[in-house]
Amino acid sequence: VVGREKFGADERPSDALAVLAVRSPYWHARFTFGDLDAFVAAHSGIVAVFTARDIPGRNRFGVIPPFADQPALAETVALFRGEAVALVAGERAAIEELDLADFPVAWEELPHALTVPHARSGFARLHEGREGNVLTQGTVRRGDPDAALASAAATVSGMLETAYVEHAYIEPEAGYAFMDGDTLVIKACTQSPVMDRDDTAAILALPAEKVRIVPTATGGGFGSKLDLSVQPLIGLVALKTG
Repeated sequence: VVGREKFGADERPSDALAVLAVRSPYWHARFTFGDLDAFVAAHSGIVAVFTARDIPGRNRFGVIPPFADQPALAETVALFRGEAVALVAGERAAIEELDLADFPVAWEELPHALTVPHARSGFARLHEGREGNVLTQGTVRRGDPDAALASAAATVSGMLETAYVEHAYIEPEAGYAFMDGDTLVIKACTQSPVMDRDDTAAILALPAEKVRIVPTATGGGFGSKLDLSVQPLIGLVALKTG
């Protein structure tokens, strides 16, 4: 309540580049890039544009290793609206004033599925080895509930309804990255710094000991901040630009 905690968006080195993610406007789309070098040259204050081609390591992450299938930057197809496909790095004022209307990316919108039944009913397979778009499956074993209820000391029945509610944390996922010698330091919002370190190191082809994650204050997580967010993106820019 005294406002002393530092969240990810509360610190911003004055000499740092700003990073803007170019994101898919479609739920499912194929995309291609035009002349990115010309885009950089045409915009004063813009330093570079990075895409999946610039990622030196394994362009995949996820908190459960066998299920890890989320690219830090989509490669040729975006699988959800808002998926990052490119990064624009530049001076803060240039990024704040940048209009992405002329960013050289062409989109081909593809059919999308927003429900499990739709995704399983003959819809295109979205990930290699995931037939029917099923991530994993198993069985549930149970005993005899009727017998258990009959022998219970007390039973209660009723009809309950609740709205779908996300445990909403109030601070954005944000942070900054810099090189400390040959070590990449990322100070950002997270509830899982060790997993962030390991996944970021794999994405950027760095030894884990060359990546240091400094967590900022976490206003809430509820599991939603186990996955990476900004870490590999700002890490890539810091690594490439110094």
